Amino acid sequence: MKLSKQTLEILRNFSVINANILIKKGNKLSTLAVAKNIMAEVTVDETFDETVGIFNLPELLGVVQMMGDPEIKLDTKFMTLSEGKTKLRYVYADQSILTYPMKDMKMPAEDISFDLNSGQLLQIQKAAAALGVQDIAVVGDGTSIIIQVLDKKNDGSNQYTIDLNTETTKEFTVYFKIENFKHISDDYAVSISSKNISKFVGSSVGVTYFVAVEADSVWN
Repeated sequence: MKLSKQTLEILRNFSVINANILIKKGNKLSTLAVAKNIMAEVTVDETFDETVGIFNLPELLGVVQMMGDPEIKLDTKFMTLSEGKTKLRYVYADQSILTYPMKDMKMPAEDISFDLNSGQLLQIQKAAAALGVQDIAVVGDGTSIIIQVLDKKNDGSNQYTIDLNTETTKEFTVYFKIENFKHISDDYAVSISSKNISKFVGSSVGVTYFVAVEADSVWN
């Protein structure tokens, strides 16, 4: 088995959410942040015929990059990476020391939905870095939905606003932490529930993220 460029990109993204991962048999990858406020899942082209526990995913990805494009053979307790005349054995971690999703996430009924394209996602991340703020607000005024990048504890803070060109009859202010926006670059269909959970479904790469909504969000 070889890992495609897209699967490697997904694994690099997952390693930012959690440095360890449990890859179960099959073709579905998932990860869960240690704080359990971000979960991500995706179906990939490769099929894993063994359950693989990795404690340090960035380390493994570094090994794969070092070797180039290795052939990977999975055994019950370790994997073997081979490239030309070189070979490396990488031992699995025990599942008991890993943080991973125990079951599939079930999204409650949505109260808000909108589309967020890759350009807008990048703008949000760049604006937060430029302004030195940590908060994102999705705001509905009964007419339309906007996204603001701001410091929610400071009414006088600088704010960056994106009009999502989406109509709504509801009024709400839903808060996220920018540190929880670890999405891979893609266009997303977003749904948010008043149960303080959101779902971002990627259209191209196909990763789905479940991201916690901050408890001080306001639903009118």
